[in-house]
Amino acid sequence: MNVLTPRIKPTPPESLKVNVLSQIRKRLILKSIKYAAVAALLGLPFVIQLEIDHYTRVKALNLFIESSEKTKGVKTMVMKYMLRTRDEGNFEEIILKNDFVENTLTKSFETQQWRIEQPTKAVLYDGQNTFLWYKRSDKVHKGEGAYNVLGELLFLLEPECLRNNAHKLLKARGTKVNLKESNDHITLTIASKARDRFPKNYYYGDISIYAADNKQIITFDKATKLLHSIEIYIFRKDKYINILNTTDIQYNVPVDSEQITYLPENHTLKELYKPLDNPELIDISARDAVVKILEALHKNDITPIKDAFVYYEEVLRIFCPEYFGLEVLEIGKAYKSKDYFGELVPVKLKLTNGEIKETNLALRNDNKRKVWILAGGI
Repeated sequence: MNVLTPRIKPTPPESLKVNVLSQIRKRLILKSIKYAAVAALLGLPFVIQLEIDHYTRVKALNLFIESSEKTKGVKTMVMKYMLRTRDEGNFEEIILKNDFVENTLTKSFETQQWRIEQPTKAVLYDGQNTFLWYKRSDKVHKGEGAYNVLGELLFLLEPECLRNNAHKLLKARGTKVNLKESNDHITLTIASKARDRFPKNYYYGDISIYAADNKQIITFDKATKLLHSIEIYIFRKDKYINILNTTDIQYNVPVDSEQITYLPENHTLKELYKPLDNPELIDISARDAVVKILEALHKNDITPIKDAFVYYEEVLRIFCPEYFGLEVLEIGKAYKSKDYFGELVPVKLKLTNGEIKETNLALRNDNKRKVWILAGGI
């Protein structure tokens, strides 16, 4: 399970951020002036449209910056959002064919505590450690420190990430921006091209947002400049498919610390990042590790290579019992992607419920002993 995978998140000095943002704005403004001058000389409608587009980007960039600054005065946030995913998946996983699953995100900006709740699971950060709780079990997984459980959806939890994402999109070639204002709101529609292409059943789910042509509709409150709503669409088979939308965002509402950090009484605590040292999974290739993992599932006995299932043992027992006793139909060659620091291995499996499953198993060995562990794809 990749839910509590630690990811390094460097924090640059605020002065550096201000300088970078200032340079971006200057470049966009200079481009606007250049196109305007050319348009005046040549009278070309196309060039005039380019000037308008750059002006819109500058205005959009300023809006994201202002919103980010206003958010620094917010004490609490409660956000409800719908995501196309599955109960047994990661909090960042997107499954296009699935129905929406409701998520509730609660955060205290003063204590930095937060909680994300789904019907079948919850994850929380109490200011020191991260805890993952599958509600059908009394077991709670603990990881030291704070973990990015949202992946590319981190902007929902960290408003500054929304600004950073917007900067990348506004600079990207092929991005189209539309800005509309009403009495109460300012709405930006940003349509961007895929940054990279990944095979079907990539380990994040069906698709990564930025691995597909996508459209984001971001609305701000005109008076406060705080985020009002977000809708995200993936372009697939000649149409946009809505994969995420917020249904309610409230700021500065009373939030109890005990509410954020609640866990069931008499729960069993499992240390997620205990030292790994399984000789069967060291000094072999990612593909060979997959062979051992699937053989263990086929035999319904993961004990000899239990370290490989440090993320997944609980998920498989609760949500995916059909994997125990599976048949292996195909195992492909391992490959790497610039979007994932481990390796991906395509497989074709026949599960005990009769389903034929084609997916890419994600493996990683970035631990002290270089033990291969299963990190996604199921």
